[in-house]
Amino acid sequence: MYLHKLMLRSLRRHRERGRRLSALIALCIAAIVFLLAMMDSFFDRYVKLFVDTTTAHLAIVHPDAAELKRKPWKRGAEGLLLIEADGELLSFLRAIEGVEAVAPIVRTSGEFLVLTGDQQGSTAMVGIDPGNRQRVFPGLRTSQASERRDPNEQDVPVLRRSVQFWETIKVATDSITEGDLRVRDGDLAHFMEQARAAFPRHFSRDAGGEKPAFLRSLAAALADPLLYREIPDRYRQKYDWRLEEAIAAARALGDGKEPTEASRVRYANKQLLSALFPDAISPVSEAIRLGVPMTFQTSSPREIKALSLPVVIPITFVGFAEAMPLYGFESFMDIGPLKAYLELGEREFTEIAVRLADVGSTDSVKARIERHLAARGLDYQVLDYREMGAGYLPTALGVKIGLAVLAGLFVIAAIIFVANMILLAVIKRRREIGTAVALGMSPREYALLFLGEIFVIVTVAWVGGAILGSIAVAAFAAFGMPGVVFFHDGLLYLDWNARHLLLAYLFVLPGALLAALIPVSRVLKLKPVDVLRETQ
Repeated sequence: MYLHKLMLRSLRRHRERGRRLSALIALCIAAIVFLLAMMDSFFDRYVKLFVDTTTAHLAIVHPDAAELKRKPWKRGAEGLLLIEADGELLSFLRAIEGVEAVAPIVRTSGEFLVLTGDQQGSTAMVGIDPGNRQRVFPGLRTSQASERRDPNEQDVPVLRRSVQFWETIKVATDSITEGDLRVRDGDLAHFMEQARAAFPRHFSRDAGGEKPAFLRSLAAALADPLLYREIPDRYRQKYDWRLEEAIAAARALGDGKEPTEASRVRYANKQLLSALFPDAISPVSEAIRLGVPMTFQTSSPREIKALSLPVVIPITFVGFAEAMPLYGFESFMDIGPLKAYLELGEREFTEIAVRLADVGSTDSVKARIERHLAARGLDYQVLDYREMGAGYLPTALGVKIGLAVLAGLFVIAAIIFVANMILLAVIKRRREIGTAVALGMSPREYALLFLGEIFVIVTVAWVGGAILGSIAVAAFAAFGMPGVVFFHDGLLYLDWNARHLLLAYLFVLPGALLAALIPVSRVLKLKPVDVLRETQ
């Protein structure tokens, strides 16, 4: 009992030093709580986002496709690896307790091509019934007009994958900026002379030779729907198919009786100037826009690519689908038209996606499906989201490990603060230790006194740090943490968990007590006569 009184008296006597140490430890504990919450929230939400937008919880695939699902970087066989799914199998899957949605899918890959033949980007095309898409992939963000297909229209509606950062230049193609120019210094001056000679009405010498004035003249020329009529004949003496196509496109817009959007006129004229001065103006890519006829080109599902013609599907973008930011490369099409163009049978698919109500039932539902397939003599493989996670789990694990290391550094910092404080206390309180030992207190009891002080200081600091860390976690749980590009809108919402508070305490307290034993061990080794001799 007297040790408790001595400990409290010592804490009051050295309260200033104790308050400073407690404040430092509290900040470390708050940081640890915050980092643990961020670590678990990132991993759990990232895995959930991938399941909700890309894989679902389970997928039934061809046995040869299983390895490709686990290791998507490996090169697969030619053609599509197909399975057959009849009504009996689909009914069995939908009847399993805990299954929320089942959707047969045809997944292939290919390229988007504009009507001029230029490539606009590659994609993984997911053929799925539009009514099942949001049920199987509820995390998918879509912006769209309508996916209803007019029977008189040949183009198939497609939800294009979200525009990636390297494609943003293709969103605005109706203007010419300095970045579009391929010439500098003397070559730029030569290009200015060429432009003035070809289009004197738009590029007068009175406008000056400065680059800003020249760019303003280019902008004015782009807005002229009859610009193609001013092209000098000398530019057409030698046949250039790109120039002729650009002139034809500009003529169709300039001479049309229907009113034309100004942006389309500017885009056509930019193509015209790029074809006219290919060494001075960068080539123009078709803008990524909705409602424009395009084609999707993919390989034949049953033949070797090098020996077969590609399958070309006329499409129109009706909206955008955002799956995984930075990693979302899936576009979506109605499975019916896709199977028709690929000439697949009614029961042929590349996979069957299964979404569950509770992720915790993944293993049990997977085992039940495997037993059913084995009983029917089917060698199809059942993969869960973890096995299909080779594309995203390294990112999630990497961030989790990085945050864990950072939390560990704060634990080490708290331990260093404690060890430093105890070391200074042992040095400064040597006379006090000698007096206490002379009055009959053993070195072991005095060591327990030190450890008791550390216990109280760390516990008080933990309470303050837990409150401070919880407030920070609650704020980001309500408003989201900005700048996390792996999630929609760049926001990561944290999840508060009492387990993080307990872990922070269990990490810091044992470490602090062990760190205190290093300088305290010096006290344990002292004999009373030695302490008295040192204090003289």
